[in-house]
Order: sequence, then C-alpha cells, then structure tokens
Amino acid sequence: MSCTVNNKCLPVSLSPRGSLLHQYQAHKAIQSRFLKAKNKNKFRQDHRSELELYDAGVSYIKEHFAGKVPSLKALKTERDQLLQMEDAQSGTYQYFKDYQEELRTASANVDTILGIDHSRTKDREKAQDIS
Repeated sequence: MSCTVNNKCLPVSLSPRGSLLHQYQAHKAIQSRFLKAKNKNKFRQDHRSELELYDAGVSYIKEHFAGKVPSLKALKTERDQLLQMEDAQSGTYQYFKDYQEELRTASANVDTILGIDHSRTKDREKAQDIS
C-alpha cells in the first residue's frame, strides 16, 4: 500500500485498479440492457462473463470509493501525484544506495590497511543471520 498526499491509501500498482474501473465502464451498457431485458435468465446466460466483469468492477468501486465512480480527471491527477512521489523516492533511494556502497568501500579499505580478514567476518555474519 502507498499513501497519497491526502493520506488516502492506495494500491501501489494502478493497473489492476484501472482495469476494474475499465471493466465497469465497458460493461455498463450490458448491465443496463440486462435490467431492461424481458427474459433476464436467458440474457444472464448469454452474457454471463460480461455481467461478472461488471459486477467485479461494481464491487471494487463500492469497496474503494464508497460507491461513487471517480472521475477520469481525478484519477489522472492522483496518478501524476503518485508518479512524482515515486520519482522523488527513487532518487532518494539511489542516493542512499550509492552512499552505502561508498561506505562499504571505505570500510573495506580501512580493513585492508589494518589487516582484517573479511572472509571470517562474512562467515560469522552469515552464521548469525541463519540462526
């Protein structure tokens, strides 16, 4: 889970979310035809898969959006905010990753100068991690 600026927690990946909203929009017409159909059982048999996709979209909307279908503009704005946050966090992560590598290099240089053998300390660390 990832939280937006508004402290609304959202799935990290937006594609399943977009897919379910797309299913709702794409099969909305089938649902309205089903509601108008005289023989609902036959219509449901003929269009079972489409109606199931629509129902999945409806249940997702009810669960995550309090029953209201979000506007496409709001979703795009939210996506852009999340992408900006991801870019900022990625840059920070890369900085600290590089910094950690520098520290490891400096530590290894100091250990080499002092004559400390790394093979024993790595074996000890692995043994401690396992137990």
